[in-house]
Amino acid sequence: MKRRDVRLGSQVLSRVVRERIVCAFITGFSIGLVAACGGGQKQGPLNAVSFSRDQVVRDPDTVKALDALAEAITDDDVSVRLAAADAIYRIDPMSSESVLAIRKCLVDGDEKVRAAGASLLGRMGPPAWGATDYLARALSDVRPEVRKAAAQALGNIGPAAREALHVLRIAQRNESGEVLSSVDEAILKINAPPTVSFTLAPVQTHGSTAPGAASSPSAVLPAPPSDPPKTGAAPEAARSKPIVKESTSKLIKALGHKDPSVRLDAVEKLGSLGPEAKRAVPGLIKALGDASPQVRLAAIQALESIGAGFMKTAPALVRMLEAEKSRESELSKAACKSLAKGGTASLPALVKGLGSQNPMARQSVQELLFEIGPAVVPALARVVQSKPAYNKALEQQDWTQQQAAAELLGRMGPKADEAVSALVDALEDSGIRKTAAETLGNIGPKARQAVYALQGALKDEDVELRKRAAVALGKIGVSAEDAVPALFEAMKDGDWNVRRSAAESLKAVGPAAVPVLIEALKQGDVELPCMAAGTLEEMGLQAKAATPALIDTLKSKAPQLREASAKALGAILGRPSPAPNPPAAP
Repeated sequence: MKRRDVRLGSQVLSRVVRERIVCAFITGFSIGLVAACGGGQKQGPLNAVSFSRDQVVRDPDTVKALDALAEAITDDDVSVRLAAADAIYRIDPMSSESVLAIRKCLVDGDEKVRAAGASLLGRMGPPAWGATDYLARALSDVRPEVRKAAAQALGNIGPAAREALHVLRIAQRNESGEVLSSVDEAILKINAPPTVSFTLAPVQTHGSTAPGAASSPSAVLPAPPSDPPKTGAAPEAARSKPIVKESTSKLIKALGHKDPSVRLDAVEKLGSLGPEAKRAVPGLIKALGDASPQVRLAAIQALESIGAGFMKTAPALVRMLEAEKSRESELSKAACKSLAKGGTASLPALVKGLGSQNPMARQSVQELLFEIGPAVVPALARVVQSKPAYNKALEQQDWTQQQAAAELLGRMGPKADEAVSALVDALEDSGIRKTAAETLGNIGPKARQAVYALQGALKDEDVELRKRAAVALGKIGVSAEDAVPALFEAMKDGDWNVRRSAAESLKAVGPAAVPVLIEALKQGDVELPCMAAGTLEEMGLQAKAATPALIDTLKSKAPQLREASAKALGAILGRPSPAPNPPAAP
């Protein structure tokens, strides 16, 4: 009984293990056979696509970079190996030399590198046929993600990977789930005959209709008749209570009555008189500050009906906004609507309202000024240059109005270029220096005359000002190339945010910044060269002059710098990384 159990046990040895062993043996045998017959040079199968590097890459610096990256694929650091393989794919995804370099990843000791190598070979498609044997061997990998990527790569190579069919069929019997789906798809792709498909667009003649479309004598249906007016309903004018025209003098006197209902009635009647009640304007403006909200609201409407002139009413309307506690109140909305109708006529009162101590009122005023547009810029520039009021309660200068004006200019962006001189003055010595720096950046290239002042701000004691100055120079862009040396020094700042902002701004300045970034690769500890390499990576092809320096730093003792250099070379010499596939529709 025991002997029989042993015999049965040997017969039921895991089919998966046995066939994986067979799969590995067959793959290894095919590799050895090819080497024996072809002197180690694999012969291309029928319909295989193959390019040598000299057919694909002409630039000597790029060839040197690819050779250095091929060496980095065997680096001690996993991140460097991953970055090197990705860079090779991005720079040269077609040549057989790139295939030979990337296929080394498939025998790497790290599963992430093996999976990444298979994925990159799959993206290369038919030109990666030279890695077919390595991919077939990867079908026996211990990690399912590697096996899945290898199967997908073989499928993308297509008919040129026909020699892997036997190994795929063995895997078809052993696998399950996503790996099995990838194997099945690979077999279909490899066996699929070449097809040529085309679609004939339907031809429509004049007057013809698309199939299935309903044919009707008219595409436009007549509009339904409007509802007839109800005979029982009285017209609006008849339903409204007639207002008896009283003398203007009597109504003006009633504006001061102690009963709010009498005051409200007087305001409404004056409004109904229209321009005839011009004499009542001062009294109605005073009514904008009435204790009754209903009277204040009616006064706004009455002044508009009379045509009082917004230069007269705007100051009182702004004071009304300051008295309100909510921007959403009916009174606030009515006051803003009336001020908006006034346009530039309301400008003096609105500019003064920027100094309000009520944040809600200040925000409302800013919105109204923004809607008026560039016409407000000269007035705002004068506010920025003006001396601040003195707050007796706080015993200090009050920069509220200047701050609000500078913020609004920043919102207007390039349209506020007339205010650049005023903002440069504010940057030198004022309580709104940080806001002035940020606003100059928002104005962008039109703020070129501020470059010198912003360079000085990079050395200020205030960390936040230094950061905003660096960001502003980046937004000015190519026009700030004179600031490159100052930005290079700022990359050594004691604050990380300032260093990062300076590096980002050097990228925005463009090719003029490449020489100092090359210099940064050779200076300081690991952080500065890595930051410079990262900036060169983001600059892409603009930083091609940095290729030799990056090849040198690819041999650095610091793995972080080797990784950053590999990524930079891939971005400068290669194609952009492919965007991730969008999620499938449910």
